[in-house]
Parts: sequence; C-alpha cells; structure tokens
Amino acid sequence: MSDEHDRAAIDDITREFFAAFRSADVRVDRAADHAEAVEPGADRFERLARLFTPEARIVKMDAGTPLVYTVDEFIAPRRELLTNGRLRGFSEWETSATTTIAGTIAQRWSSYSKEGLLDGEPNSGSGVKASSFIKHAGVWKILSVAWTDEP
Repeated sequence: MSDEHDRAAIDDITREFFAAFRSADVRVDRAADHAEAVEPGADRFERLARLFTPEARIVKMDAGTPLVYTVDEFIAPRRELLTNGRLRGFSEWETSATTTIAGTIAQRWSSYSKEGLLDGEPNSGSGVKASSFIKHAGVWKILSVAWTDEP
C-alpha cells in the first residue's frame, strides 16, 4: 500500500473515531459537511472499539494529571452520556490535522471542536488529540490517543 493509501486509511479511521462522538439526535458529520450514513441497528460504539488494537490506551490530560483508560473504560461512560438524552445536539469534529507516516507506524495531531447542550445548557470547547497508529497484517489500527481540552 502506498503512502497515499495509508494516509487515506488513517483519514478514514480518524473520521470514524470523531463520528462516534455525537448525541443520538445528531446525524451530521460537521467535518465533512454532509449527512452521515447511519445504518439502522449499527452500533457506532462497537465500530469505534474495532478501530483500536486490543492493548490500546486512551489518555486524557486533566489539570496535569493523566487519566488512563482501556478502550472499554473509555467507551462505556461516553456511550451512556451520548445516548441517554442529557447531551443534545452534540458533536465533535476535527478542525485540522497533521499526519506523519513511517512505514508501519504513524502519528496524527488533530485539533478539534465540540458543541452541544448538556442538561439544556451550552457545552462547547476545543482541544488537541495525539493519535498513534500501527499497521499490522495490512490493517491500520489506533494504538493510543492522548488528548487535552483547551482551557
């Protein structure tokens, strides 16, 4: 696979990653500015989990203290919040990115924004995510994601 195909694969994984972070009432992919194809019965959180390697870790830097999650630990509370109705009109999208590929490893720096209503109150922000990818058996997967929200 050429660097162009690898980059396209990483772009697709990243798009799927961000698409998972939307409340149940949102059907628009803001980054691509087009309606998202939502399959009836498709579980975006199961698709999200499949983007990661089994040993992947997700790290949130919160006031200088790392909060480290397994994939399941990361997904469970977000599934609840994004589907229980408390968060409405919410989505998160990548606003810019830089990807570096070296053979079977890659790093992507993403700036992102998010907005919606939490318990009826505006909830918005932005931040940075650093995602590491590995290519194993011809398939790119996320090995880790570290992020921080802007103050």
